[in-house]
Amino acid sequence: MKLIVALFLLCSCFAFSQINISLDGKVKDYVLNSNTGIVIVKTSRYLYGIDPNTNNIKWESKPLSNEDFSNYSEIPFTPYIIFESKPFINSKVLSKVTGAKGVSKTIVNCLNGNVLFDSETQNYKAVLNSLLIPEIKGVLVNGLKKENEFVIGLYNYETSKIIWESNITNSSFFKALKGALFDDEKIEIDAHKNIYWLNNRVLLKIDGKTGKLLREIPNVNNFLFNESKDVIYILSNKLNVEKLNEESNIEAFDTKSDTMVWQTQTKISGNVSQAIINDKKLVVITSKGFDIINENNGKKQWEQSDPLPLIKKIIALDSSFIVVQQNFLNRVNIEGHKMWNEPVKILHSGDASQVHISKDNNSIIYITSSFANKIDLDSGTKLWNNDVVLNDADFLSRNLKLEEQSFKIWYDTKANQFPVYSKRKLYLFRPSLDETPKALFEFNSGRQIPNLNIRENGYFFSLNNKYQFFNLDGNIVYEKEYAAFENKSILKDSWYWLKRGYNTYNATTGFFSNQLKSTFKSVLVSQNLAGFGGTLSSVYGTYESYKNSLQDLTSLNSLGLGSDIDRIFDRIKKAQSYNDTFILLTRYPSRELNSIVQLTISSGEDKVIKNVHEDQTNFIIDQVEKLIYFFNKNEIIIERIIKN
Repeated sequence: MKLIVALFLLCSCFAFSQINISLDGKVKDYVLNSNTGIVIVKTSRYLYGIDPNTNNIKWESKPLSNEDFSNYSEIPFTPYIIFESKPFINSKVLSKVTGAKGVSKTIVNCLNGNVLFDSETQNYKAVLNSLLIPEIKGVLVNGLKKENEFVIGLYNYETSKIIWESNITNSSFFKALKGALFDDEKIEIDAHKNIYWLNNRVLLKIDGKTGKLLREIPNVNNFLFNESKDVIYILSNKLNVEKLNEESNIEAFDTKSDTMVWQTQTKISGNVSQAIINDKKLVVITSKGFDIINENNGKKQWEQSDPLPLIKKIIALDSSFIVVQQNFLNRVNIEGHKMWNEPVKILHSGDASQVHISKDNNSIIYITSSFANKIDLDSGTKLWNNDVVLNDADFLSRNLKLEEQSFKIWYDTKANQFPVYSKRKLYLFRPSLDETPKALFEFNSGRQIPNLNIRENGYFFSLNNKYQFFNLDGNIVYEKEYAAFENKSILKDSWYWLKRGYNTYNATTGFFSNQLKSTFKSVLVSQNLAGFGGTLSSVYGTYESYKNSLQDLTSLNSLGLGSDIDRIFDRIKKAQSYNDTFILLTRYPSRELNSIVQLTISSGEDKVIKNVHEDQTNFIIDQVEKLIYFFNKNEIIIERIIKN
């Protein structure tokens, strides 16, 4: 790795402090941890953690020097990182059925280099799932040991030592697990630290302290806890032979004593597809409709709703419900009956994940990947003369690339409006609009969708060194374009809100999702947290919680992560304090220089703050700390590019 450090200053008004750190071994890889700002560096001999607060080595580890950065991932809002090693043919099914070698996993605290769990050290042949349990300082793992035994184990994440391990190779649960071709399992913890594990319709209850199997319940479709997690609701589907129809049962049990909470089980029509607890009500969507059940006594709000198959989403208003059914929108009253004569078509096809609804007095606007319009709540009639056509091709065609799939929607909570990008055009939708909105701007972005930073006074779009800023009315304030730098990932991957980290995390099966679901309960119904993928998606919520956004992060302290979470929040606050500046990289081929430019978002003013020779490609920039890290053989050079 040849790297010549040649620094060029454009003007003398900027003074750069420089720190050199010598490492043992040649630098082979590096990554900026977006949650903590720790730079993790791999050499031929060690793995290092570089602290941005001290600009020095915080920890080093020789055993971790063999970890593969190509399968590096981060756990959002924690200091924990995961290194995975995958065989050439990686299949959970093969590991379950034939005992083939599968994924190896190492979980590390990047603030101190401590290993929470190492599957190789613990003699695992394949790790199927892992779950962080801060309440008991443990990592729950299930997988295949090298003796071809399938086990569930709990490990102390401070010492990496095993707390308990249970062999499930000969259990009926493992037979269900072994026969499961799809990874549909669910793992959660109750108020008493008991572990509930559902896989292929078999539910286990395990004592979290000892690993003892407390209950094994067959034919379970789903389970949920109340808010305090001292009551579990178990849902099961069955075929009613006498009536020749599908029926589901719901039972409630005390998680400490396993005694029934309701006097009897509650029966509902249809197979359960999704369920959630909201406002002390159990909302259950089935193949035939939906039911709302009192969580304390099990009584249904109505005996039988009108037929409502293929429900994708439900929004609760004050005295009714807006229901998305496949391609259509309907309104249902509190007795379960439809209120409109005809449903409103809102989609070409069933891409219901992109359905957004907002209420204004006695009307709602809906925005989907196909259409947008405003509807009178009483009659269900459209109030705008024409639909806003956002995509004229159906979901299947767009995904087959027959048509460009270029649609994204954001929600501005303060302005109460939706910026929408569709087929290179920008729209702004407000619930109060009386007339059909028109496209405000057309981007030259091809198939790519620009990134959006929602500001108090407007919208900052960025893509491939092209930048546009619009005011809240959608009028363009300025437009900037810079020569593109060839290595586009250098800045993108080191931007604080690291998209790469979330995308990689989404593939980390079963890790941390349950805590996130619980923490973001009021947010997850809104689907505003699109960066988390399916982890934070849901079908039901009150209208008010539907409007929440990323600002609802303070309850993360309930995860019990201690001072680590304080550091992460401090970093978030620091990022917010710099939120009017954006650092970008541009190239001047004639001068053989790459320039680091600071763009002031609100004004559009820019200035070159550092020039770097074009041979210098081994560096990353921390946009929060305003630091640049150069990597040269066995040395790191750290410079502050903007004074704090």
